[in-house]
Amino acid sequence: MGIGKLSKSQDVFIMKKLIFVYISIFCVVLSMLSCKKNYIEMTIAGRNHRYWLKKSHATKSQVYYYFDRQGRWYIYDRAYKASVLTKYDGGDIMLIEKCSLINDTTINIGGMEYCIRECNDTLLVIKNSMFTDTLICLKSLPLVR
Repeated sequence: MGIGKLSKSQDVFIMKKLIFVYISIFCVVLSMLSCKKNYIEMTIAGRNHRYWLKKSHATKSQVYYYFDRQGRWYIYDRAYKASVLTKYDGGDIMLIEKCSLINDTTINIGGMEYCIRECNDTLLVIKNSMFTDTLICLKSLPLVR
C-alpha cells in the first residue's frame, strides 16, 4: 500500500462517515424548519388562543381575529362605541372558520392563502393577492358575547 491509496475497508469507513454527516446535517435542518413553524404557530395562537385587532382606517367599528391551537379562526366585530365583541357570522357569505399554517411563510385562513410578511408577539402582517392585513396582538382579552 503506497502513500495516497486507501484500502477497501478504509474507503467503506470514510463513505459511512460521510453518509452519517449528511444525514446529521439533514436532520438538523429539518428540526430547525420544524422549530420555526412551531414558533409561528405559538406566536399566532398563543398557548391556547389569541385575539388580534385588525388595523383599519376606513371604519370606526373594530374587527378582531381569533386563532386557537386547534386550528379554529373566528371574526369578531365591535360596533362603534360598543363595549363587547360579537361573533361575525358572515351574513350571506359562508365562512370557513379554520386556519392552518402551511409552512413558515404561508398561512391558510378561511380557505384563503396568505403570505406571512411579519410575525412577532405584537404584530402580524399577512398578504394575499388582493390586500394586506395588519393585525395587532391584544395583551388583555376583550369582552366577548
